[in-house]
Amino acid sequence: MTDIARVASPEAYPRSPKRSPYAVGGSGACRACPSCITGFAVCTVRAHLLRDLRSISDADPDGQVWATAMATTLTDANRAAHTARERDADRLDEATLKQIRNHYLGARARGRDDNQDEDTALADKARTLIARFRRFENMILRFATDLSVPFTNNAAERACRPVKIQQRTSGGCWRTLQGLTDFAIVQSYLDTTTK
Repeated sequence: MTDIARVASPEAYPRSPKRSPYAVGGSGACRACPSCITGFAVCTVRAHLLRDLRSISDADPDGQVWATAMATTLTDANRAAHTARERDADRLDEATLKQIRNHYLGARARGRDDNQDEDTALADKARTLIARFRRFENMILRFATDLSVPFTNNAAERACRPVKIQQRTSGGCWRTLQGLTDFAIVQSYLDTTTK
């Protein structure tokens, strides 16, 4: 099993049967967690980026080496952030941050160079993903610069999932405002008690 297969296995991050807004060509930002919906912060879904990197790497392992390098960079940075949190550090040391950023920029530059003159669907998807890594660089690496930010927002997505399931099963709406209020209160209690 390759590094990228281990890092972003489909079992770790199951894909919805519908086209995900996080797929290559999406914005790279979560539209599901409350902080993103309300506009207070943009939560980059790094797990989805790893999945996109894996799909590109799997399609052409020899021609898309940058995808494996980028996935390795992100997972190594996540490991460094976990280690720092375990030591009760409030931030990563400057040398580690510099190394993470250098590897990130190097993988991105390699991807740009490798796909620049290519005219295939895979190269187009790779260029789209590379543009997302350029445009959202600070958000993607925020978990390394601010240790209070987790690598993924899975907890926020899990909190929103029951609401979306209820909305889907009720035809997209609740019958009364009181019914919606009651559901939100009960769901809030249930979510709080499980944490």
